[in-house]
Amino acid sequence: MFKKFSPQRGFTLIELLSATAIFVVIGTIAVSIIFFTLRGSKKADLSQTVRKNGDIALSQMARTLRYSLSVDSPSCIPSNSSSAITVTSLRNEKTTFSCSAIANAIAANGVSFIDTKTVSVGNCSFVCRQQSNLDTPAVTIKFTLTSKDIPGFLGSKVSVPFQTTVSLRNINNWVGMIGVLPTTGPPPPTPRPTTPTPTPTPTPANGIVSGEVYRLINQCGGKALDVTGASTTDGTKIQQWSWNGGTHQQWKIETTNSGYYRLTAQHSSRVLDVDSASTANGVQLIQWPWLAGANQQWDIVNLGSDYKLLARHSV
Repeated sequence: MFKKFSPQRGFTLIELLSATAIFVVIGTIAVSIIFFTLRGSKKADLSQTVRKNGDIALSQMARTLRYSLSVDSPSCIPSNSSSAITVTSLRNEKTTFSCSAIANAIAANGVSFIDTKTVSVGNCSFVCRQQSNLDTPAVTIKFTLTSKDIPGFLGSKVSVPFQTTVSLRNINNWVGMIGVLPTTGPPPPTPRPTTPTPTPTPTPANGIVSGEVYRLINQCGGKALDVTGASTTDGTKIQQWSWNGGTHQQWKIETTNSGYYRLTAQHSSRVLDVDSASTANGVQLIQWPWLAGANQQWDIVNLGSDYKLLARHSV
Protein backbone atom coordinates (compact mmCIF):
# COMPACT_ATOMS: atom_id res chain seq x y z
CA MET A 1 0.00 0.00 0.00
CA PHE A 2 1.41 3.42 -1.01
CA LYS A 3 1.57 6.23 1.51
CA LYS A 4 0.09 9.45 0.23
CA PHE A 5 2.53 12.42 0.21
CA SER A 6 1.38 15.34 2.22
CA PRO A 7 2.41 18.85 1.06
CA GLN A 8 2.14 19.99 4.67
CA ARG A 9 5.05 17.81 5.68
CA GLY A 10 8.22 19.88 6.59
CA PHE A 11 11.98 19.19 6.29
CA THR A 12 13.85 17.17 8.81
CA LEU A 13 16.69 18.70 10.84
CA ILE A 14 19.27 16.72 8.93
CA GLU A 15 17.95 18.05 5.61
CA LEU A 16 18.07 21.63 6.87
CA LEU A 17 21.62 21.24 8.21
CA SER A 18 22.77 19.66 4.96
CA ALA A 19 21.26 22.46 2.88
CA THR A 20 22.78 25.09 5.16
CA ALA A 21 26.21 23.44 4.88
CA ILE A 22 25.96 23.38 1.10
CA PHE A 23 25.07 27.08 0.96
CA VAL A 24 27.93 27.91 3.36
CA VAL A 25 30.44 26.03 1.19
CA ILE A 26 29.18 27.64 -2.00
CA GLY A 27 29.24 31.08 -0.34
CA THR A 28 32.77 30.55 0.96
CA ILE A 29 34.00 29.49 -2.48
CA ALA A 30 32.32 32.51 -4.10
CA VAL A 31 33.79 34.93 -1.55
CA SER A 32 37.24 33.36 -1.98
CA ILE A 33 37.05 33.69 -5.75
CA ILE A 34 36.03 37.34 -5.48
CA PHE A 35 38.76 38.03 -2.88
CA PHE A 36 41.56 36.43 -4.85
CA THR A 37 40.39 38.08 -8.06
CA LEU A 38 40.46 41.50 -6.40
CA ARG A 39 43.77 40.69 -4.75
CA GLY A 40 45.32 39.64 -8.07
CA SER A 41 44.02 42.77 -9.76
CA LYS A 42 45.36 44.93 -6.94
CA LYS A 43 48.78 43.25 -7.10
CA ALA A 44 48.89 43.85 -10.85
CA ASP A 45 48.14 47.55 -10.25
CA LEU A 46 50.81 47.70 -7.53
CA SER A 47 53.35 46.00 -9.77
CA GLN A 48 52.67 48.51 -12.53
CA THR A 49 53.08 51.41 -10.09
CA VAL A 50 56.36 50.02 -8.74
CA ARG A 51 57.75 49.40 -12.22
CA LYS A 52 56.74 52.85 -13.41
CA ASN A 53 58.58 54.50 -10.50
CA GLY A 54 61.64 52.31 -10.98
CA ASP A 55 61.81 52.75 -14.75
CA ILE A 56 61.62 56.54 -14.45
CA ALA A 57 64.41 56.65 -11.85
CA LEU A 58 66.60 54.19 -13.74
CA SER A 59 66.24 55.85 -17.16
CA GLN A 60 66.88 59.37 -15.83
CA MET A 61 70.03 58.35 -13.97
CA ALA A 62 71.32 56.17 -16.82
CA ARG A 63 70.86 58.93 -19.40
CA THR A 64 72.71 61.52 -17.31
CA LEU A 65 75.55 59.13 -16.47
CA ARG A 66 75.95 57.97 -20.08
CA TYR A 67 76.58 61.50 -21.38
CA SER A 68 78.57 62.80 -18.40
CA LEU A 69 82.08 64.13 -18.77
CA SER A 70 83.51 62.62 -15.60
CA VAL A 71 82.78 60.82 -12.34
CA ASP A 72 83.85 63.11 -9.51
CA SER A 73 83.09 60.83 -6.57
CA PRO A 74 83.54 58.15 -5.49
CA SER A 75 86.81 57.07 -7.11
CA CYS A 76 86.16 54.36 -9.70
CA ILE A 77 89.66 52.87 -9.77
CA PRO A 78 89.47 49.93 -9.64
CA SER A 79 85.98 49.64 -8.09
CA ASN A 80 83.89 51.42 -5.48
CA SER A 81 80.37 50.96 -4.14
CA SER A 82 78.48 53.87 -2.63
CA SER A 83 75.00 55.15 -1.88
CA ALA A 84 75.75 58.32 -3.88
CA ILE A 85 77.65 59.30 -7.02
CA THR A 86 78.57 62.75 -8.36
CA VAL A 87 79.20 63.43 -12.06
CA THR A 88 79.99 66.48 -14.19
CA SER A 89 78.08 67.13 -17.42
CA LEU A 90 79.40 68.65 -20.65
CA ARG A 91 77.96 71.96 -19.46
CA ASN A 92 80.19 71.71 -16.37
CA GLU A 93 77.13 71.13 -14.18
CA LYS A 94 77.45 68.74 -11.26
CA THR A 95 74.74 66.20 -10.43
CA THR A 96 74.71 64.01 -7.33
CA PHE A 97 72.55 60.90 -7.47
CA SER A 98 71.75 59.41 -4.07
CA CYS A 99 69.65 56.58 -2.71
CA SER A 100 68.75 55.60 0.83
CA ALA A 101 66.43 53.02 2.32
CA ILE A 102 66.39 55.00 5.56
CA ALA A 103 65.41 58.26 3.88
CA ASN A 104 63.28 56.31 1.36
CA ALA A 105 64.58 58.30 -1.58
CA ILE A 106 66.26 57.99 -4.96
CA ALA A 107 67.13 61.53 -5.92
CA ALA A 108 69.19 63.88 -8.09
CA ASN A 109 70.55 66.86 -6.16
CA GLY A 110 67.91 66.18 -3.51
CA VAL A 111 64.95 65.99 -5.91
CA SER A 112 63.25 62.57 -5.67
CA PHE A 113 62.52 60.45 -8.75
CA ILE A 114 59.95 58.25 -6.98
CA ASP A 115 56.55 58.67 -5.34
CA THR A 116 57.42 57.98 -1.70
CA LYS A 117 53.71 57.67 -0.82
CA THR A 118 53.35 54.49 -2.84
CA VAL A 119 56.80 52.83 -2.88
CA SER A 120 59.75 52.35 -0.56
CA VAL A 121 63.45 51.90 -1.41
CA GLY A 122 65.68 49.00 -0.46
CA ASN A 123 69.11 47.55 -1.35
CA CYS A 124 70.27 50.62 -3.26
CA SER A 125 73.84 51.22 -4.47
CA PHE A 126 76.04 52.69 -7.20
CA VAL A 127 79.08 50.62 -8.18
CA CYS A 128 81.69 52.41 -10.31
CA ARG A 129 84.45 50.41 -12.01
CA GLN A 130 87.47 51.65 -13.97
CA GLN A 131 90.63 49.64 -14.50
CA SER A 132 92.84 52.69 -15.13
CA ASN A 133 92.73 56.35 -16.17
CA LEU A 134 92.86 55.20 -19.80
CA ASP A 135 89.72 53.09 -19.48
CA THR A 136 86.08 54.15 -19.59
CA PRO A 137 84.25 54.15 -16.22
CA ALA A 138 81.22 51.86 -15.96
CA VAL A 139 78.55 52.53 -13.35
CA THR A 140 76.13 49.86 -12.16
CA ILE A 141 72.89 51.18 -10.64
CA LYS A 142 71.08 48.71 -8.41
CA PHE A 143 68.00 49.14 -6.21
CA THR A 144 64.75 47.49 -5.15
CA LEU A 145 61.35 49.16 -4.89
CA THR A 146 58.53 47.73 -2.76
CA SER A 147 54.90 48.81 -2.75
CA LYS A 148 53.56 50.07 0.54
CA ASP A 149 50.86 48.29 2.58
CA ILE A 150 47.24 48.63 1.53
CA PRO A 151 44.69 48.32 4.35
CA GLY A 152 42.50 45.24 3.98
CA PHE A 153 44.81 43.48 1.50
CA LEU A 154 47.08 41.26 3.55
CA GLY A 155 50.09 40.04 1.58
CA SER A 156 49.55 42.53 -1.24
CA LYS A 157 53.10 43.95 -1.26
CA VAL A 158 55.07 43.82 -4.52
CA SER A 159 58.88 44.06 -4.69
CA VAL A 160 60.74 44.62 -7.97
CA PRO A 161 64.56 44.73 -8.39
CA PHE A 162 66.09 47.18 -10.87
CA GLN A 163 69.61 47.11 -12.28
CA THR A 164 71.56 48.48 -15.24
CA THR A 165 75.19 49.21 -16.12
CA VAL A 166 76.15 52.41 -17.96
CA SER A 167 79.47 53.34 -19.62
CA LEU A 168 80.36 57.03 -19.85
CA ARG A 169 80.53 57.80 -23.57
CA ASN A 170 82.15 61.24 -23.45
CA ILE A 171 85.32 60.20 -21.63
CA ASN A 172 86.94 59.32 -24.98
CA ASN A 173 85.23 61.95 -27.13
CA TRP A 174 86.79 65.20 -28.26
CA VAL A 175 83.91 67.06 -26.70
CA GLY A 176 85.12 65.57 -23.46
CA MET A 177 88.16 66.54 -21.41
CA ILE A 178 91.20 67.61 -23.41
CA GLY A 179 94.63 68.95 -22.61
CA VAL A 180 95.70 72.12 -24.44
CA LEU A 181 99.48 72.39 -24.53
CA PRO A 182 101.76 74.82 -26.43
CA THR A 183 103.59 73.08 -29.28
CA THR A 184 107.31 72.52 -29.10
CA GLY A 185 109.97 72.40 -31.77
CA PRO A 186 110.35 74.62 -34.85
CA PRO A 187 107.55 77.04 -35.68
CA PRO A 188 104.96 75.75 -38.17
CA PRO A 189 105.21 76.82 -41.82
CA THR A 190 103.28 79.87 -42.89
CA PRO A 191 99.79 78.80 -44.02
CA ARG A 192 98.61 79.75 -47.47
CA PRO A 193 96.97 83.18 -47.70
CA THR A 194 93.37 83.45 -46.57
CA THR A 195 90.93 86.29 -46.15
CA PRO A 196 91.86 87.82 -42.79
CA THR A 197 89.21 87.69 -40.09
CA PRO A 198 89.21 90.47 -37.49
CA THR A 199 89.67 89.25 -33.95
CA PRO A 200 89.22 91.12 -30.68
CA THR A 201 91.98 91.76 -28.21
CA PRO A 202 93.09 88.43 -26.69
CA THR A 203 91.48 87.66 -23.34
CA PRO A 204 93.47 84.81 -21.75
CA ALA A 205 91.21 84.54 -18.69
CA ASN A 206 90.88 80.81 -19.29
CA GLY A 207 94.60 80.40 -19.96
CA ILE A 208 94.25 80.36 -23.77
CA VAL A 209 96.18 83.04 -25.66
CA SER A 210 94.44 84.01 -28.89
CA GLY A 211 96.64 83.60 -31.96
CA GLU A 212 98.95 81.01 -30.41
CA VAL A 213 99.45 77.53 -31.87
CA TYR A 214 98.55 74.54 -29.68
CA ARG A 215 98.36 70.79 -29.79
CA LEU A 216 95.19 69.26 -28.34
CA ILE A 217 95.68 66.07 -26.37
CA ASN A 218 92.89 63.66 -25.41
CA GLN A 219 93.52 63.02 -21.72
CA CYS A 220 92.05 59.53 -21.90
CA GLY A 221 94.50 58.04 -24.41
CA GLY A 222 97.16 60.72 -24.80
CA LYS A 223 96.48 61.08 -28.54
CA ALA A 224 96.56 64.39 -30.43
CA LEU A 225 93.76 65.98 -32.49
CA ASP A 226 94.82 65.12 -36.05
CA VAL A 227 93.64 65.78 -39.64
CA THR A 228 93.55 62.34 -41.29
CA GLY A 229 96.45 61.79 -43.67
CA ALA A 230 97.56 65.44 -43.33
CA SER A 231 95.10 66.11 -46.16
CA THR A 232 94.25 69.66 -47.19
CA THR A 233 90.94 68.58 -48.79
CA ASP A 234 87.73 70.13 -47.52
CA GLY A 235 85.70 67.67 -45.46
CA THR A 236 88.64 65.52 -44.37
CA LYS A 237 87.83 63.67 -41.17
CA ILE A 238 89.40 64.60 -37.85
CA GLN A 239 90.79 61.77 -35.75
CA GLN A 240 93.01 61.18 -32.75
CA TRP A 241 96.59 60.07 -33.44
CA SER A 242 99.89 59.78 -31.64
CA TRP A 243 101.67 63.14 -31.52
CA ASN A 244 104.34 63.39 -34.24
CA GLY A 245 104.80 67.15 -34.44
CA GLY A 246 103.17 67.48 -37.85
CA THR A 247 101.46 70.74 -38.77
CA HIS A 248 98.23 68.76 -39.32
CA GLN A 249 98.28 68.21 -35.53
CA GLN A 250 98.90 71.88 -34.73
CA TRP A 251 95.97 74.25 -34.26
CA LYS A 252 95.91 78.01 -34.06
CA ILE A 253 93.31 79.08 -31.51
CA GLU A 254 91.81 82.52 -32.12
CA THR A 255 88.91 84.38 -30.57
CA THR A 256 86.04 85.42 -32.84
CA ASN A 257 83.78 88.45 -32.68
CA SER A 258 81.21 86.30 -30.89
CA GLY A 259 83.64 85.59 -28.04
CA TYR A 260 84.01 81.92 -29.04
CA TYR A 261 87.13 80.38 -30.58
CA ARG A 262 87.97 78.99 -33.99
CA LEU A 263 90.62 76.30 -34.30
CA THR A 264 92.63 76.39 -37.53
CA ALA A 265 94.76 73.48 -38.75
CA GLN A 266 98.21 74.88 -39.58
CA HIS A 267 98.85 72.71 -42.64
CA SER A 268 95.62 73.60 -44.47
CA SER A 269 94.22 76.80 -42.95
CA ARG A 270 90.94 74.92 -42.55
CA VAL A 271 89.01 75.13 -39.29
CA LEU A 272 87.64 72.47 -36.96
CA ASP A 273 84.01 71.94 -38.02
CA VAL A 274 81.03 69.78 -36.91
CA ASP A 275 79.89 68.09 -40.12
CA SER A 276 76.59 69.50 -41.48
CA ALA A 277 76.14 71.50 -38.26
CA SER A 278 74.50 68.42 -36.73
CA THR A 279 73.58 68.47 -33.03
CA ALA A 280 73.43 64.67 -32.72
CA ASN A 281 75.82 62.73 -30.50
CA GLY A 282 78.76 61.04 -32.22
CA VAL A 283 78.83 63.25 -35.33
CA GLN A 284 82.14 63.26 -37.21
CA LEU A 285 84.40 66.32 -36.93
CA ILE A 286 85.94 67.56 -40.18
CA GLN A 287 88.09 70.41 -41.50
CA TRP A 288 86.34 73.06 -43.59
CA PRO A 289 86.93 76.61 -44.79
CA TRP A 290 86.00 79.28 -42.25
CA LEU A 291 82.39 80.40 -42.77
CA ALA A 292 81.81 81.84 -39.29
CA GLY A 293 79.16 79.17 -38.62
CA ALA A 294 78.25 78.32 -35.04
CA ASN A 295 79.35 74.74 -35.81
CA GLN A 296 82.87 76.14 -36.36
CA GLN A 297 83.00 78.10 -33.13
CA TRP A 298 84.10 76.55 -29.86
CA ASP A 299 83.91 77.31 -26.18
CA ILE A 300 87.06 76.28 -24.32
CA VAL A 301 86.33 75.81 -20.63
CA ASN A 302 89.15 75.70 -18.10
CA LEU A 303 88.68 72.77 -15.70
CA GLY A 304 91.86 73.47 -13.76
CA SER A 305 94.61 71.25 -15.13
CA ASP A 306 92.60 70.37 -18.24
CA TYR A 307 90.07 71.83 -20.64
CA LYS A 308 86.87 70.80 -22.35
CA LEU A 309 85.86 71.81 -25.87
CA LEU A 310 82.18 72.58 -26.64
CA ALA A 311 80.67 73.30 -30.05
CA ARG A 312 78.73 76.58 -29.91
CA HIS A 313 75.79 75.36 -32.04
CA SER A 314 75.02 72.26 -29.94
CA VAL A 315 75.66 73.37 -26.37
